[in-house]
Amino acid sequence: MNYSTNPPLLLAADWLIDGLGGGAAEAALVIEEGLIKKILTGKESRDKFLAGEQASAYRFINFPGAILSPGLINLHTHLDYTAAADLYEQYKKDEGKQTSQDNLFRWLYKLVSKSRQWSEQDFRQSAASGAEKLLAAGVTFCVDSSYTGEAARALAEAGLKGLVGLELFGLDESRAAINFERWRQRWEALKQDPLLAEQDRVTLTVAPHAPYTVAPSLWQKADAFAEKNSLPVLAHLAESSQECLWLQAGDQEIDDYIRWVSPPGSREDLLESLSFRGKGRTPVEHLQEHQVLNARLIAAHCLKFSQRDFEHFAESGARAALCPRSNATLGNGSPDLKRFLQLPAGLGTDSLASSPDLSPRLEAAWLKESIDSRILHCFITEKAAKAAGKSDLGAIQVGHKADLAIFRLSQPTLVRSLDEAYAAFFAHSTETAAVFVDGRQIWANNS
Repeated sequence: MNYSTNPPLLLAADWLIDGLGGGAAEAALVIEEGLIKKILTGKESRDKFLAGEQASAYRFINFPGAILSPGLINLHTHLDYTAAADLYEQYKKDEGKQTSQDNLFRWLYKLVSKSRQWSEQDFRQSAASGAEKLLAAGVTFCVDSSYTGEAARALAEAGLKGLVGLELFGLDESRAAINFERWRQRWEALKQDPLLAEQDRVTLTVAPHAPYTVAPSLWQKADAFAEKNSLPVLAHLAESSQECLWLQAGDQEIDDYIRWVSPPGSREDLLESLSFRGKGRTPVEHLQEHQVLNARLIAAHCLKFSQRDFEHFAESGARAALCPRSNATLGNGSPDLKRFLQLPAGLGTDSLASSPDLSPRLEAAWLKESIDSRILHCFITEKAAKAAGKSDLGAIQVGHKADLAIFRLSQPTLVRSLDEAYAAFFAHSTETAAVFVDGRQIWANNS
């Protein structure tokens, strides 16, 4: 969408943190045609601009007691399941009572059972609620894996940007061509939705769910489709110990889940027919073996990686969306965030069914005891934007898109340095004040 008809804007705040580890006090941005044209640092520079002849052409918006940041990037969500937040609440209530170290599949039983009862309208309302929560968190771009496709409509309607993968499932190798054609027809129909066809903020792509739900031949078709259309591929990878066991030697818990979740009419000998299960490979080695580990892949979780897996993943150019709070909720451990610092990677929240909120800021704050605040901010802005393939987002730089979020400080007078501004940004008492996309304000905190 072209916002070039918007009046030029001068946007100011007490502090600017730029997504690159830098920033300044008393800063302002000159925004024209949806782009950052100038960065003014210091009150004198801002006042000089306002005193100039050109100032009358600009709308001046000042946010005292606030921090100006690039809009945040949430690198992994499932907006479809926003209305399943009660599952997270139940898991937190039962914390300490769980009898298994890994409980992802017990959680999946509950999620699928719940969502199977939902109508199309239920999914639509759930995704719309998720988009609103992203705005309230200061998010301007998200990467979403969507079972129904409703997440794409929700982002477009909210004025947000995003990459939405329509999920793909199918373990039966003999039906790979049929399954992919059915998926392609759904993708084409979703693309023609008037809400999506008339905008350029939300991109639709393919999302083969995971190695234990998608046959290699079907995944290869998804990868070839993405290559042909210059699109990324979204997937879940190495999220649990069971996934690793299933690929290496077989796992009864996943077998039972597959039998339960498979649609009526599925082959009775489906599990016995799988040629790739129990072959001693890690999830990363499995994708590599079938030639679908490459720079198109944006893989969520990446939790159970060996040293060789890290090396193969890095060499492939694949990108990682890490979701530490969701992983902790489901008993799967924690990602080795420091090892991903040199890779294309960022933070996601996963859905409200396994995470307390959709805020990348609070996701990062959960890690602030072990990672520097400036690095964490990069992980949810510039670094995450690059992992999403959006090099013009995530940083406050001249020529970048003016996708921005303003965060109001609870005690602004206590913030006296840039280091303190970064620390205050991650405080739980800090709240989102406003969100801008392409220089246009699309959300404001009216409380």
